[in-house]
Amino acid sequence: MFVDRVKIFVKGGDGGRGCVSFRREPYVPKGGPDGGMGGKGGDVALVAVSHQNTLLPLRYHTEFRATRGTHGGPGNRTGAEGGDLLIQVPPGTAAVDEGTGEPLGEVLRDGDLLVLAKDHTLFALADGIVRFEDHGSLGLRVSVLPAAG
Repeated sequence: MFVDRVKIFVKGGDGGRGCVSFRREPYVPKGGPDGGMGGKGGDVALVAVSHQNTLLPLRYHTEFRATRGTHGGPGNRTGAEGGDLLIQVPPGTAAVDEGTGEPLGEVLRDGDLLVLAKDHTLFALADGIVRFEDHGSLGLRVSVLPAAG
């Protein structure tokens, strides 16, 4: 069966939470912050591969979620990064945002890469103090179809 149009759901991995921790030592009166940053979450991307000529594998596997980063720890330990998720598609594949109809891009040649969903940062620490919090956005529904032309 030849499939040339599919709808998939993609979500970048959540970043790990930073650690709020304070160093305590016997002869250091105020210790100070020593929490580590959370690891970056993974991205979801389309990659063109020459040995594939249909979108049939995406017809039955329609949800793609990248792995999350691990949490930071005390002693300035940064969490590990989440792995990126690569979705193999045939060359000449385009992606369109299902909600807005906006084209996201296309992969034309073997090895081309198109990032659909980036990681989501939950907490970030600067000098051991929480500076910002970004819970990221919801997942993205994408239509994957052959490139026009």
